[in-house]
Amino acid sequence: MKATLVNRRRFVVFNRSGKPVVFEMELFKVSDKEAAYHPEGYRVGWIAFDPENPNKRVLFDSHPPKGIHFHIDGEEEGTSFVWKSLSKTEEMFFEMVCRHFNIDEEELE
Repeated sequence: MKATLVNRRRFVVFNRSGKPVVFEMELFKVSDKEAAYHPEGYRVGWIAFDPENPNKRVLFDSHPPKGIHFHIDGEEEGTSFVWKSLSKTEEMFFEMVCRHFNIDEEELE
C-alpha cells in the first residue's frame, strides 16, 4: 500500500477527575488500489487511551476489508459506520472520547 503521511499528532488532555488521556492520531492519504477501502482515500489511525490502563481506549482505524470502523476498550471486532467527511469523522472521534473518558469538550478546542 502506498500511503503518504498527512498529519501526526500526539497530545495529552486531562479529564474532569484530573486523570490524563493520551491521544495519538495519524492520517495518511492512500493512492494505490487500496484507496477504495479508505473513504476519500484517507487511512486513519486515531487512538485515545488511559496511560495507566491502555485497554481503556477509543480507537478509529481503517483497513481492508473492514474499511472505516471504531473499537471501544478491548473490543476486537469493531463497529463500522458511515463516513460523511474527514472533519465529521474527527468530530465523532472527539465526541466519543469525551463521553468515554469524561472530558470537557472545551479541553479539545
